[in-house]
Amino acid sequence: MRNLILALVAVLGGCGDNSRSCGVGTQVEDGYCVPAGCGAGTVSDEETGECVPDGSVVCSDGTRFNALTGRCEVDPSACQNGTVLVDGKCVDPAAGTLADLNEGPEPNAMNVIEAGDSRAGNIVLGAQPFVVHGTLEPHAGNAPDVDTYVLTIAAPTLLHVSADGLGINAGLIVTSDDVTDWQRFAINLSGDTSERDVFLPQQGTYKLSIAETSTVFEYADSGTAGTTTSSGEYYATFSPRALPTPTALTTSANGLLDSGTLVFYRATVGAGPHPITVTMPSAFAVASVVVTAASYFAFDDEDAMPARVSPNGVGEALIVVDHVYALSPSGIAYTVSIQ
Repeated sequence: MRNLILALVAVLGGCGDNSRSCGVGTQVEDGYCVPAGCGAGTVSDEETGECVPDGSVVCSDGTRFNALTGRCEVDPSACQNGTVLVDGKCVDPAAGTLADLNEGPEPNAMNVIEAGDSRAGNIVLGAQPFVVHGTLEPHAGNAPDVDTYVLTIAAPTLLHVSADGLGINAGLIVTSDDVTDWQRFAINLSGDTSERDVFLPQQGTYKLSIAETSTVFEYADSGTAGTTTSSGEYYATFSPRALPTPTALTTSANGLLDSGTLVFYRATVGAGPHPITVTMPSAFAVASVVVTAASYFAFDDEDAMPARVSPNGVGEALIVVDHVYALSPSGIAYTVSIQ
């Protein structure tokens, strides 16, 4: 903390109320000394002006990215010494039988990025977290390896997912052949573990795919995936969560969510279209709104702000402030409204 304070003092120390002589690392703007650009490994957020990770610096297990210095630093809360994250706890995989399922023989991508019809295995949800273990090995000219597991649910389900890499940085892709064009990503650009809550909005079969983080990020950003040389093990955890009690929504609400959480509202929708919109003005998130009711389901991703659906005569509706992916290390502001 003392070094951080000294660093801030060094940046701001040259500034004075009436002075145009700024210290090292600062510049004059409107008569004030302000930081002169972002440090290595960061980029300026167009909305907030804050320096946030640009993905060029990837921190290893037990460290976290410091946007002020552009460097990886020890993270006291991270899993270290060969432990992996399982349902919010650091667990030693060598201490006992940790995995409920080991990855099946390759190929097993089920055509998620990687060609191949076989699955890595089936996920069975119960009272305890379901843990899978596998490896990612590039092949055929450094084409990325993708391991896809299959989950079938009988009703909408809130699921917490995480993938912790050993020797690699692991991410997740969630898709479904039963929910056309719906997809969700868990991406962490500043560490080797990606996690988030995922609302599986309908009864059906879902594909949960594990890949190296850079592969997941490129696929989320462009719809394609390039090459990779990263290889290693991973432990992925799938934990069902109880749906939270939704907050009543009558007109509009503002809030803040982090990269791993979702927010739930409820509203009564009668005759006539009632547009429900979500705006999330951040360059580091793609917002989505999901609306479900007894005889209604719709979602919209934020291709052009805002995300919007227009239910008509559905009765009591569940409204989920969701995101396709969110990369910001800080909170993401949103506004949800119903007409």
